[in-house]
Amino acid sequence: CSDIHSTFGRSSARSNKTMSQNAALAGGIAGAVEAIVVQPLDMVKTRFQLSTNSNPSMIGAFRSLLAEGGVCRCYRGLLPEMSGNMPTRTAMYAGKDLASRVLAERGFHRSPASEAFAGCFAGVPEAMATTPFQVVKIRMQNKALVSMYASDLDCFMKVFRHEGSLALLTGLPTTAARNMVWNGVYFGTIAAIDYELHPRSGMLGELQRVMTGLSAGIFATCFNAPLDVAKSRIQSSAGEAARRSTLQTLFHVFREEGPAALYKGFVPKACRMGVGGAVQLVVFEFVQGCLNR
Repeated sequence: CSDIHSTFGRSSARSNKTMSQNAALAGGIAGAVEAIVVQPLDMVKTRFQLSTNSNPSMIGAFRSLLAEGGVCRCYRGLLPEMSGNMPTRTAMYAGKDLASRVLAERGFHRSPASEAFAGCFAGVPEAMATTPFQVVKIRMQNKALVSMYASDLDCFMKVFRHEGSLALLTGLPTTAARNMVWNGVYFGTIAAIDYELHPRSGMLGELQRVMTGLSAGIFATCFNAPLDVAKSRIQSSAGEAARRSTLQTLFHVFREEGPAALYKGFVPKACRMGVGGAVQLVVFEFVQGCLNR
């Protein structure tokens, strides 16, 4: 009898390990696809967040980008974003999968609350994976620094050489806080929608997953937008802003630019995170389903 239990335990452990690996791989693929789809929106979002003046409309911003450098300017910073989004989503989904399974083993079955907790947990390893790439991406997208960096690699090397390796971790606590809030609301909302609507199969089911991811992504953005503004300001340069803490940055923006500035770039960010949330959810579940067969 003990041999049977031992064999079952080893089999279960192997199964859990395989599922975690599949979740990590599916998350990486979903992250790459997401980055390609939403990069123009991310570019506008970052420009809006870094501006201390009033921003134009999204259409006006895209026109300005096209006039500045053509279509390629809309994809400036894509390499660090895509390179970072793969390990970022890998860490996010693997961390969330691990937390969900640990909670399930302790009797906490899937619910909006347990999924929200698992999502918050996933925000920490996700931040550790993404912060160096985010520093390079934000510097590349900063309009004031366009002439300073010739390419993504040039930006990385100059930051590393002139500011030191720790500069690539600028804004790590803010990034972790931003990710924990977004992930918690995002996964908790998906679980709540699934509980109320029950996932369907076929084309209707795919459409439901797209709308679920879109809605959850936009809703989560309402809660973490100020933290994303703070992160962009902190990572935008090596100046005084980079030395401020999360709370100091939030208070500085609030005091100097008013409370509305904490939601600068909200429209392109909501579009970016909504579309990104839909894309990553659909691609992740599709790839994971294929791997688990």
